[in-house]
Amino acid sequence: MVALPIAAVLLFTGAFMGFYNWHLTGNALVFPHTLNLKTYHSAPLFLFQASKPEKHYNNQQFEDFYNGWEREEFDHSWDSVKCLPG
Repeated sequence: MVALPIAAVLLFTGAFMGFYNWHLTGNALVFPHTLNLKTYHSAPLFLFQASKPEKHYNNQQFEDFYNGWEREEFDHSWDSVKCLPG
């Protein structure tokens, strides 16, 4: 009795998310944040990943952030993780 409304809400939510993703990224299964990571970021997300080559941007602020600050903050060491505030 309860499963039908829950299934309907989940189906509607999944369909809307696919429609939203399709309009933003051109693919219903690719989330906008994932496309942003693939397009702009060259520093890895996790400590065990290797850095990607630097990308060239036509905007100086993008160059400074993605090829400067973002890459400087990630140095592939456990010491940098230990010194994080928190």
